[in-house]
Amino acid sequence: MKCYAVIDTNVVVSALLSVLKDNDLAESVPLKVLLILLCNKNKITPIFNDEILAEYKDVLSRPVFNIPKSRLGRFLNDIRKAGKAMDEVETDEAMPDPKDVVFYRVTLGGKREQDTYLITGNKKHFPLKEFVVSPSEFLEIVEQNK
Repeated sequence: MKCYAVIDTNVVVSALLSVLKDNDLAESVPLKVLLILLCNKNKITPIFNDEILAEYKDVLSRPVFNIPKSRLGRFLNDIRKAGKAMDEVETDEAMPDPKDVVFYRVTLGGKREQDTYLITGNKKHFPLKEFVVSPSEFLEIVEQNK
């Protein structure tokens, strides 16, 4: 399976918190998704732009998450190394949270080149499209396309 994937911040937060909180890592679906993307398994490439990376940094730097700066820096570098910067495609589709628009637009940019998924824990924040998927749905897609 060769495709691109945009990772919504809520999936990143869930994945990193599962590592930091000693949860059962084998059960963390967001962590499984993040590892697939960072390890480039199945040739799935995370895509992003500067605004998405800035949001990751802003959200993950909040004291409530208590993520060490070194771990945050490593994560951002890993995303840059494993992924690809992508331009946005303008759209007039309405979304309830203006901060989500960039994730959708970058997904549309990726779709100009190949299959692209937007992985989010908040599907209701995006237009109802087959490429907007939950972490669990994305894992199912990966398994079906091995």
